[in-house]
Amino acid sequence: MGSQLALKSRIHSTESLAKIFNAQEMIASSHIAKARDVALNAKPVLPMRFSMPCKRWWPTPISRIRLR
Repeated sequence: MGSQLALKSRIHSTESLAKIFNAQEMIASSHIAKARDVALNAKPVLPMRFSMPCKRWWPTPISRIRLR
């Protein structure tokens, strides 16, 4: 009799685990769907302007640096 109760308990626990895993899988799939929607509906990044910066931005040539 004791072994039958142990088997019933194990069967019940595996059924509970299956339900838990199924719920986790559904949650993960909903998160993936939300992330996919966010990625597809995102606005594209505006292209940066690659113009030449002003001359004073560039470092001074070594020949113009005075030694102290």
